[in-house]
Amino acid sequence: MTTRDARRGSRVGSASATSSGPVALVTGAAGAIGRETVVALVRGGYKVAALDLDADFVALRALLGDAASGDRVAFFGLDVRDATA
Repeated sequence: MTTRDARRGSRVGSASATSSGPVALVTGAAGAIGRETVVALVRGGYKVAALDLDADFVALRALLGDAASGDRVAFFGLDVRDATA
């Protein structure tokens, strides 16, 4: 696990890029709509890259339970508006 300033990008956890199956990227994943989107995708069998300025993802991790600690979700704290992130 690496930790960097959220403006530059922070990666927490990892999802295997070599596995087959559907993959989704969700921006705003720590917000209400983003959280529910990530949960629905994970329950639907997707591997998800969850992105948000809020690098903690506390509420999302609570909703996901055990799925948050597996290889189903990778959390990235970054600003998608920042081209250098």
